Amino acid sequence: MNRKAKNAACKFIAVVVALACAAVGVLACFECGFYGMMYGRTSAAGAESGSLRAFSAEDLGDGYMLFSNHYDGYEIKVPSGMSIDMSMAEVCAVIYDDVTRIEIYRQDLNGESAEGYINYSNKFAADSKIRVIESRYVDDEETVHLFMWSRGKIMDGDRNYYASVDIVDEKSNVVFSILYKTQREIDDYSDISYLADSLKPAYRVSQAPHAANTGKIDLNKADGIFSRWNSETAAFYGRYLSEVMAGLSWGIFEPDSSNFDYNTVHRYEKEFGYKFPVVLNYTQISEKKSNLAERLSMAWNEGKVTELTLQMTALDEGNMMYELLGGQYDDFLNEYAKTIADFKHPVLFRPLNEMNGDWCVYSAYHTCKDTEIYKAVYKYIYDIFGKHGALENTIWVWNPNSRSFPNYKWNDAFMYYPGDEYVDVVGLTAYNTGCYYYTYGEEWREFADLYSDLYDEYAKRFAKPLIITEFACAEFGGDKAAWMEEMFKVIAGMDRIKIAIWWDGCDWDAYGNVARAYYIDSSSESLSTFGRGIRGEFDIEAPNPDFSSAYTGEKLEKMKAELEENKAAAFAEGTTVEEYLGKGRPDTRPSWLMQKRDGSFGYSDKKLKELQEINKLSKGE
Repeated sequence: MNRKAKNAACKFIAVVVALACAAVGVLACFECGFYGMMYGRTSAAGAESGSLRAFSAEDLGDGYMLFSNHYDGYEIKVPSGMSIDMSMAEVCAVIYDDVTRIEIYRQDLNGESAEGYINYSNKFAADSKIRVIESRYVDDEETVHLFMWSRGKIMDGDRNYYASVDIVDEKSNVVFSILYKTQREIDDYSDISYLADSLKPAYRVSQAPHAANTGKIDLNKADGIFSRWNSETAAFYGRYLSEVMAGLSWGIFEPDSSNFDYNTVHRYEKEFGYKFPVVLNYTQISEKKSNLAERLSMAWNEGKVTELTLQMTALDEGNMMYELLGGQYDDFLNEYAKTIADFKHPVLFRPLNEMNGDWCVYSAYHTCKDTEIYKAVYKYIYDIFGKHGALENTIWVWNPNSRSFPNYKWNDAFMYYPGDEYVDVVGLTAYNTGCYYYTYGEEWREFADLYSDLYDEYAKRFAKPLIITEFACAEFGGDKAAWMEEMFKVIAGMDRIKIAIWWDGCDWDAYGNVARAYYIDSSSESLSTFGRGIRGEFDIEAPNPDFSSAYTGEKLEKMKAELEENKAAAFAEGTTVEEYLGKGRPDTRPSWLMQKRDGSFGYSDKKLKELQEINKLSKGE
């Protein structure tokens, strides 16, 4: 190689090396700046230097700073001196001080209309205790929607004055939602118009995973969480929940046991040769004294620890969340906590579960889109437990639903997380509801479909133990025994899950029929399969991708068509499939369609084959 060629080669190598070093520098900055700031709290002045960051904040010198969110791709002008929280950057950015909190979300519409998103998000305003101040589009193009409201003050430092500004970006099919909460009354839109006026697109960095929370428990240390518990509770945790010592254990919800009847549990235990160490129980916040002491004692005498769920119901007016924070239910909560403290034995305590579901009155869907209300109630209950010494024997379980309803970022499950100091165990909940309501989009979902991504997400984010707080498989729409077998194979590889609790009940339709039969013994095959699985008789391996025998695709369409044929023979002309499913008389309804615990017109384990036979008989073949 001549000198000229060598020089050219050296220059080329130098350029490559320089580019590589630059890339390494950028990546190093990204690692330090993006992850460090995204997963921690920092003031505007705390933004680290570098050319590629998750966010930046530049003081404009006029009482405002320019906040640039490179994760969600926008810049916006916000008041100077406020702190920036990017610990939930994959969901929202939070800018706050002692008086005001601003949450900014980038909501992908995914085919939904912007109007539908805005209207559904603001349905909480139907609450009679909410005072709507203003609701309108503030521009002629109807791309910026303002909604202002307030509610009564319920606690010290309460940010009870609200404004929500939704900015529609039709080109990107997204809405930028700004939720403004403050302790001071907002006079009119001019007080906050600078937010919408200044929001502009900016460059975006690639996605990053959820942050990993702290909270890993070192069994060799006596401080932290173990110092809070009595010896019996710490021992239960060590045996059933610790990362080092605990394997997978099974629990059960049996409706009869809530009424002190353990006969079905005993029958299962005899059938399986397995003693369930955990039973699930439900209680409601009310103004009446409960029979909690008897429930806990009965379970303990049966050799079981209770996963105790505390929920609340809807009021005729207002919302129990506000009433609770206002002290109206203190008598009940004090008595409740004192009962648990006097019990002394360990309790898995699960307050206000599935909070990201709009069927729960404690969801932010019902409380001004404000997940801080949920966290305040959770901590309020925690403090009452502390006052009575109940923290010594309670293991606190925080438990969202697997899917958020509505699936909007302001309702993201992790927006409800109260903090590591208030959570001992993280719960997972997802059901295979089957296809009973297939006309409403219900579908059969295998265990891996329900839990694989959910498990990976939660195992990445939380160092705390994971438990499946409740789950089950319905009958209608697939092979339940096959589903169970796959479940046992898949869950064996999820070593972070320490307890799984089967929900041995049913859901009823509007006509009093069983819509979803979750019973373990809904068929002899299901009962046998569950027993084999709980005894560890299945070979543990990755399930075949084609393991499912669900009625989907062509099979489901064929089943729908056959339903139409059968209904004409059994019922009056003009009856819809939904009416056929709901109102069919037991003496004419095909045996595979419904199932009750007493065995009457139970489901077949070979639904499709028997359905085909029914069709042949109805046609005289």
